[in-house]
Amino acid sequence: MVILDSMIAFSLTKLEWPGKRIVFTIIVASFMVPVFANMVPLYTIITDFGLINNPLAVILPFSAMPIGVFLFTQFFNDLPDSVIEAAKLDGFSTFQIYYKIVLPLMKPAIAALSLYTFVYTWNQFLWPLIVLQGQQQFTLPVGIVTMQPTQVFQPGAEMAGTFLAVLPLFVVFLILQEHLVNAVQMQGTTG
Repeated sequence: MVILDSMIAFSLTKLEWPGKRIVFTIIVASFMVPVFANMVPLYTIITDFGLINNPLAVILPFSAMPIGVFLFTQFFNDLPDSVIEAAKLDGFSTFQIYYKIVLPLMKPAIAALSLYTFVYTWNQFLWPLIVLQGQQQFTLPVGIVTMQPTQVFQPGAEMAGTFLAVLPLFVVFLILQEHLVNAVQMQGTTG
């Protein structure tokens, strides 16, 4: 999601092509559509592709999201055009400009979106419950809920499962913590 969203935002802000304002308007307007309104059409598409009970059914629909495009668009708007023009004069291709110049400059934005994306996808419950039907395929949030017995209450097992589900979130936060602080500081100085 981070890679696709950053490429989309780069093309919307730093490249010239017809209809880019319309595309950006559609992306921003998609914020107004509730996630649940997309469930039935999305399920129909996943079924048509034969991806029910396949991990790709959970991954593909969320490979690009409007929040990431919007975040990166705001970041790219703050990036001076002179940097990109200088790279063009040095003979860089568009992809080289993106990969060698822009990508290293956007580490704080990547860290912020990576953490948001990881937490959002890790905690998803409804969509994996709909498209994954075997217990072997369930994600951790779905597995924890289906693990709960109906007859005997076992708080130890539920707490251990919840701890294991939260542990990766904590580790990812610790890894990205410094970049998140830099992202907040950078937005504070430019805004």
